[in-house]
Amino acid sequence: MKNKTTLDFFWDKEDNFTEYTYNNQDFYEMNLERFRYLVISCDYIDNNPFYGCVDVKTLDIVNQEAFDKLSSMEYDDLYDMKEEQDWDWIGEDFVHMCEYFNFVCDHLGTHTYTTQVMNDCEYLDVAMFQIPEQYLSNPLAKQAYLDGVADAECHN
Repeated sequence: MKNKTTLDFFWDKEDNFTEYTYNNQDFYEMNLERFRYLVISCDYIDNNPFYGCVDVKTLDIVNQEAFDKLSSMEYDDLYDMKEEQDWDWIGEDFVHMCEYFNFVCDHLGTHTYTTQVMNDCEYLDVAMFQIPEQYLSNPLAKQAYLDGVADAECHN
């Protein structure tokens, strides 16, 4: 049996996604949980010992040693490692941030989010909300609801 981690390792329940949405560098440095997600999922960071140590779809721990090291690190430890290694992940800011939102909402199963690019592409406005209860028990109804949210977002 594989060891698993939980969503709490990557997401602070008090995190409302509205802070530091100007670029993905600051966004992922916002808190330890976001930072952890970044290092286990970002394949283009050089000398990243944590990439792939957790399967992002199942939360199975794939590399226990790397996971244990990451889980023992405080925010400052991880930030110092980033500085020492000269890591950056500047790129498709809003796309990269949405990968994290998708990850969180997929694992929660009860929430979704909408985004809107604001102020001439200066920042991403994000709203996370709970899917109404009547859609949660029926996978087809839930998907139709999510499709409707996505369609409405495209027309804003």
